[in-house]
Amino acid sequence: MRTLRESCEIRDVQLSITGANPVPKRIDAFAAYRPLWLASRFDSFSTTGVRDASGGAGRFAGHQIEARVRYWLLPKRLRLEWNGLLLAKGQFPSLA
Repeated sequence: MRTLRESCEIRDVQLSITGANPVPKRIDAFAAYRPLWLASRFDSFSTTGVRDASGGAGRFAGHQIEARVRYWLLPKRLRLEWNGLLLAKGQFPSLA
């Protein structure tokens, strides 16, 4: 019996803005795009347990887009933060 280790490859494209002109030093922002791929067509996707034993669903698991904006209301004392994440399913989670 073959045991498959849960694995998923993640490749990053990130953008970070911290106190750059013309952005005031009280604001910083972060954005990242990650395409999600299985290491093998037979692996399960992360810890979800979704798996295609035949390998017919392919390796592409989807797109992950993440963003964060922070603003110092009172510098060095009180900060407001907004975070968001979008996970768009690819071929593998839809077909497996």
